[in-house]
Amino acid sequence: MYSKRVLMSYCGFCKKRGQRSDVIHKHELHCTLNPNRVCNVCKLIDTEQRPMKELVAFFAGLGPSGVDEFMGAVWLNTDIEGVAIALKALREECNNCPACIMAALRQAKIPVPLAKSFNFTDEMAAVWRDVNEAGRESY
Repeated sequence: MYSKRVLMSYCGFCKKRGQRSDVIHKHELHCTLNPNRVCNVCKLIDTEQRPMKELVAFFAGLGPSGVDEFMGAVWLNTDIEGVAIALKALREECNNCPACIMAALRQAKIPVPLAKSFNFTDEMAAVWRDVNEAGRESY
């Protein structure tokens, strides 16, 4: 038997951890919970990144208003229609950047599934499709 001590690095904003501090440092720069994050998707789609304070402000007052326990699960009472309206305005403000939308939802403490018209995976697939198509046309 043997034992080994391992140095772990942790993100200061979320629960991500790893043994390579350079990888975790890079993650922290782009972490969706970082209020001063640098958005790589905005760079990818050639749009100007909006400050996170402005984006999170769209969800002001729409966070959890109370917690009910039901069958062992915790249900958050959140204004779903208000989230839908704020999400529509947010899309226009951040030029429909999926990473900025995700970051604004997470920083406003809005559970992502409550944003019914937002699917991060599908929207990122569309971004990559557009980027790849533009690359083919320029080639």
